[in-house]
Amino acid sequence: MPPPPKPGVIPLRPLSIGDIISGIFMTIRFNFLAVYGPVFITAVGCVVLFGLLGVTEWTPLHTFWVDAKNNANNAGWHPSTGEITNAAVAFGLLMLLTLVSSLAIYISANLGSLATLRHAVVGRRVTFKQSLREGLPHLWRLLGAILLMGVVAFGGLIVAVAVALLIGLAAGAGAGAAMGVLLYFPAGLWGIYVQVRLVTLPGVVMLEGARPLAAFKRAWRLNAGAWWRSCGTLFLITLLGSVVSYVVTMPFSLWASTVSGFAGMATSNPNDPNQFRALLIAELLYFALVMPVSVVVNLLTLPLMPVGQGLMYMDRRIRRESLDLQLAEEAGFLIHQPTVPTQASPEPQESSPEDAPQAP
Repeated sequence: MPPPPKPGVIPLRPLSIGDIISGIFMTIRFNFLAVYGPVFITAVGCVVLFGLLGVTEWTPLHTFWVDAKNNANNAGWHPSTGEITNAAVAFGLLMLLTLVSSLAIYISANLGSLATLRHAVVGRRVTFKQSLREGLPHLWRLLGAILLMGVVAFGGLIVAVAVALLIGLAAGAGAGAAMGVLLYFPAGLWGIYVQVRLVTLPGVVMLEGARPLAAFKRAWRLNAGAWWRSCGTLFLITLLGSVVSYVVTMPFSLWASTVSGFAGMATSNPNDPNQFRALLIAELLYFALVMPVSVVVNLLTLPLMPVGQGLMYMDRRIRRESLDLQLAEEAGFLIHQPTVPTQASPEPQESSPEDAPQAP
């Protein structure tokens, strides 16, 4: 039997985990700008927003810092209501912007990766402009689908916390904490189950153009019976990204620790003001050297998961819906499906004179 055709990054047959892993790197290798372009543009936009937040909040936070520094030896000093409000607002805005930025970068990774994967599986390369042009129309549908999945997956945790708080108010903190522990683990397991079961959700939205609710139902049915296989594949992709990130950042972290002097001051006396000041400066220098590299490495490993999820979507459709035949035809391969032999009709027999109708 001849091997299945491989016009692009995967063979057109049910995929093994090795096929998925190799397909991830081949997709990124041959379509680097198409995959990473949307991610880096979004990341730059987020950095600009963080810079604007820093400029806006610098004056009130600096005033708070100077006031606290000048009253460090004053045991009766307390920050004013305005200073506490400014610090709380700055912290809240920072957390909100971090959440929005993380979601935006994750969605941009899905848009670029899946718009590219559509063509990569049939051997076509994708440009950066083409990736944006084909990915952006699905932005709001993908956002809605991801938020819907988040509500279903983590709604149980929210309910568990709410029930624990109510029981704590009614029956005491001990009862509330006990109920919270009892509810937390089932809710957490449910969240994990939902995320793995809906691993094909971005692919359904991007490659089929489904709306959020319809995509949710479709992805739930599409991945039926493959939960453990999907969980193992996701674990391997996550582990692979973590190993790559560790291998790249660890040597640089050691170098930055030596350059900043942070490693040699780890055993310094924190009660000595001069040593504490030097330790703080060394720590800030260390993070100033390491954080940019860590951010870049995390951005580089981010598309591994969206591309892997897209290939898992392809695999499920190949197994359940013979998508490989459609992809082969799109790639220009002529695939003949085996035909079911039909029973031959009996040959007509010559009629005998006795069987001939008699004239009246």
